[in-house]
Amino acid sequence: PKKRLSAAKALKHPWFEKFSAKSLYMNIEEKKVLKYLKRLMNYEINTKFEQMVLAFIVHNIPPSKESKDILKIFRVFNTNDDCKLSQKELEEGLLRYFRKQEVEEKINDIFLLLDGANHGYIEFEEFLRACLDKKKVLCNENLVYAFNFFDKDNSGKITVEKVKVAFSESN
Repeated sequence: PKKRLSAAKALKHPWFEKFSAKSLYMNIEEKKVLKYLKRLMNYEINTKFEQMVLAFIVHNIPPSKESKDILKIFRVFNTNDDCKLSQKELEEGLLRYFRKQEVEEKINDIFLLLDGANHGYIEFEEFLRACLDKKKVLCNENLVYAFNFFDKDNSGKITVEKVKVAFSESN
């Protein structure tokens, strides 16, 4: 028993690496993975309000097959299993699918856009927002839902004050 490998060392053995549970877990067609990651690579947000609405909707809609697939990708990229993507983890994950030059050109911008709270890492919901199809997320039904959340007094208008109140109540 004294000569046996610890469980942690055994899991780092090349034989186990070859059959990585994370890689086997990600049973998503490569073309789908590329579709999600291309959205991430081209993610843009026009205004802070758009970012807030998108965050609200993504946080409150039920998980879809697409969001479950994106969670799998996130977990594979998150090599230290802390549920946070560092810039290095994100970069290494993207390098599996894109050319080095492409990733190097975009990685800082992607990270700055997604790490809105400047934590130094990206949480799953931030990653999810960038990988989902914005047109589907920002559909009429979801926008009405978000509008009603911000329009607490049912006046039919959203003001900066209402947004502040809505977010202070939700925290």
